[in-house]
Amino acid sequence: MENNYKPMEARFEAYLKQNDNSELSGKAVDDNNAGIDLYEKFMDYYSYGFYIAK
Repeated sequence: MENNYKPMEARFEAYLKQNDNSELSGKAVDDNNAGIDLYEKFMDYYSYGFYIAK
């Protein structure tokens, strides 16, 4: 939360303002908030994996 979602949430208001509260920017914020809610609800079972192929 502290290294990913909290910094992202802190920028939502500025992002919306920068984009004149457009419908599309609002949808992006809503989608990200939904992902954050899922993580908070299921954080014990939720993880990310990143793979880099060379």
